Amino acid sequence: MSPQSIVNLQQADNCVDMNSSQLTASLNHLDCALLLEDSKHNVLFINDSFYHMWHLPAADRLHGINGSELINRLLPLAGNKKSFSSRLTKVSCRRTKATNLEYQLTDGRILTCNYMPVFIKNEFYGHLWQITDITAQRQIDTILTQQQQLLELFFSQSLDGCFFMTLDKPIKWDDTIDKDAALDYVMHHERLTRINPALAAQYKTTYDELIGKTPADLFKNNLDYAKSTWRRFFDAGRLRIDMQHSLSASTELWIEGDYICLYDDAGYITGHFGIQRDITSHKMAEERIRYQAHHDSLTNLPNRLLFWDRLNIALSQAEREETMMALLFLDCYQFKQVNDNFGHANGDRMLQVLAARLLENVRKGDTVARLGGDEFVIILPRIRSYDEAQLVSQRILEAFRCPVQIDNNVVEVGASIGISVYPFDANTAEELLLSADKAMYQAKSDGSHAYRFYALPVEKNPQTII
Repeated sequence: MSPQSIVNLQQADNCVDMNSSQLTASLNHLDCALLLEDSKHNVLFINDSFYHMWHLPAADRLHGINGSELINRLLPLAGNKKSFSSRLTKVSCRRTKATNLEYQLTDGRILTCNYMPVFIKNEFYGHLWQITDITAQRQIDTILTQQQQLLELFFSQSLDGCFFMTLDKPIKWDDTIDKDAALDYVMHHERLTRINPALAAQYKTTYDELIGKTPADLFKNNLDYAKSTWRRFFDAGRLRIDMQHSLSASTELWIEGDYICLYDDAGYITGHFGIQRDITSHKMAEERIRYQAHHDSLTNLPNRLLFWDRLNIALSQAEREETMMALLFLDCYQFKQVNDNFGHANGDRMLQVLAARLLENVRKGDTVARLGGDEFVIILPRIRSYDEAQLVSQRILEAFRCPVQIDNNVVEVGASIGISVYPFDANTAEELLLSADKAMYQAKSDGSHAYRFYALPVEKNPQTII
């Protein structure tokens, strides 16, 4: 062999040694434990992670030992020798495919071993052990499983209605798309895919009736409202709303809902999750409170507070449309005598009868209110002349000529009506009421069953006595 050939061989050996050292260093830095054994189960290579994982001293070199000795070295952590040995023996006999083996050590750690056959030039060479500590992953998996179970428990047992809606295909939602076209797609292609029992109970229906429904199905009577709501929802990514919703005439309800968009990795909307509560009874209670705050508890007519609101609205309307409006102030006779002679309960009954008569003799859109005691006011918006106010007044007085029966006693009743007209008598609500009140006292001085306009002189006033 020539000197040059010897030099080349030396350089090649040095290169192999260097590559082998680099490979060994790399394998020693891996987190997983590696062990290579030959076909007779003699250890050929072990990386540093193997020593660390099995708590073996670094000085305790295992190269060259056989399988039985290796098992003895691992027993302090492996535990039962017979069980450990039989499991390894079972997998070590396999030479055609990799085998996964999971084992829990005596210190509680969980290892997974991938036992792979190694072939060189199609000839069986031995096995490679790749061992990974999956304890942390199992702990995470356990926590995730517990959380998933809790979520499933919450979803199924919640007293609030919970659901998932899923789009047939995810959609892009930003200012670069035609949002109207996207909403048309959503209305017919986002479907209820999961619902809990509480949601079905809210709508008084069944799981099978609800599952698969789209917004077009759920809002078939108000699809425009659904589109505007979904637009706000998708723009914000989350929506909290109180809304009135029904699937049929028998399921009219108010719901308080919280809805969250769901997205894929590309940022496309895939559907949404919703949780909603039936607040119908709460809304009804609110409505009752609102009604009681604005209505007389005895006659159910608007009270003084609502009267002022309606009067100001009527005045603003008349000013805007340049029309007339009238206010009638009515004072009843015989109320005090009924209270004194027959008791307050019968006095209240009399007021209820008179309130009903007033409602029967005004126009649609007029407001009859009770200010207190036996005083009533009537707002007549959009009149074209004094004659309309006169006609309503005459009908009311005619209705009041009919006696009221109280405890088998017939009581004659009467009334005086004062009338003020916008814009001739006053420009503000307070002035209009004051003018009507003055006109009422003038009518009262003329005798019962009388009405009088505030501004017209007596000789030009319409007939005031019936």
